[in-house]
Amino acid sequence: MLLSKIPPDVDGRMSYVYDGATTFHYIVDSGITYLCMSSEMVKRRIPFAFLEDVKTRFKQQVRFKIQV
Repeated sequence: MLLSKIPPDVDGRMSYVYDGATTFHYIVDSGITYLCMSSEMVKRRIPFAFLEDVKTRFKQQVRFKIQV
C-alpha cells in the first residue's frame, strides 16, 4: 500500500511514520525506489545513509552487468 503512494517518476526522499513506532524511509532515483524501515527512535540520517549505500551498490551492479 505504501509503494502505491510513492510517485516513481519524481526523484526525492521521504519518510512515513506508520503506527507511531515504525518509520518507512525511501529514495526515488531515476524511477527506482529504494525503501527501508526503522524504529521511530532511529534518527533519519542513519536509514538514508543506508539507502544511499544500497543505491550506490545497486547502480554498480547494474552498470557491471550492462557492460559485460
